[in-house]
Amino acid sequence: MNSLTRRFRLAGPGGTIEVLRDEPPAGHATRGTAVIAHPHPLFGGTMDNKVVQTLARAFVQSGWVALRFNFRGVGASEGEHDEGLGETDDMLSLVAGQAGDGPLALAGFSFGSFVAARALAALWGNRAIDKIVLVGTAASRFDVASLPPEAHDRTLVVHGEQDDTVPLAAVMDWARPQSLPVTVVPGGGHFFHTKGNEIQAEWEELWVKGGVIYRGTDTNAASKDPATTVFVKGARYDKMMEGFGGVGVNATSPDELRQAINAALDSGKPTLINAVIDPAAGSESGRIGNLNPQSALKKK
Repeated sequence: MNSLTRRFRLAGPGGTIEVLRDEPPAGHATRGTAVIAHPHPLFGGTMDNKVVQTLARAFVQSGWVALRFNFRGVGASEGEHDEGLGETDDMLSLVAGQAGDGPLALAGFSFGSFVAARALAALWGNRAIDKIVLVGTAASRFDVASLPPEAHDRTLVVHGEQDDTVPLAAVMDWARPQSLPVTVVPGGGHFFHTKGNEIQAEWEELWVKGGVIYRGTDTNAASKDPATTVFVKGARYDKMMEGFGGVGVNATSPDELRQAINAALDSGKPTLINAVIDPAAGSESGRIGNLNPQSALKKK
């Protein structure tokens, strides 16, 4: 993938596991280790899959070490396909042997999302997990484990609107009982071929960008539009939630914000509150305003 990619082999529960390790450039602080699972090995899935590479690139560009590995019977990995059971054991072995005690992220694409969810269930309560990314979750083909409610705020589920391998409806049926948000890519198929590099660039902005939503200095590499991680003055973000059938509130004062929070807690409905911040209202608001390259405030 880059000059800092290292290919190696290690001993796993079912034999040798072939691994690719991608690292951030020299001089960049490492935020943690992400372990990524690839799609179904009996249908051509490998750790070199395009979506898996995109996941690895997104993690690396966000400061994470990315570990990809070939499932049993793929490439130089030994053993035979084990319907997700042995594959989960191999992923857990990689976490134990290569991820250390620092921040950990789990990710998977398609069948790999099934394996990643199983690994999450096995680790939860015993190991802190900072990020979970599931793409093309194979909910119509496998019994994908539900995610712990406490993990929802650190989870990104991405699915293509026109996925004909795993229908979007199946993923929504899996996510709905959990009240787990799903990010839908308009026009995207299972492998996201139709969107090409443009949608990949958008994903790299969205995926695990650093534990924060707002980053006023980010730019969009795919177009002249603002980056997905930059708040735009006057934008009605609350309308996004309304588009998905939830409740959107545009709060422009402390009283409106208080009322919106209380109403959301009382109703139990999915709610997005767009809290409008006056950059001149105080020191903290001023710092937020100064993060925005469009801001007229001058840094002091």
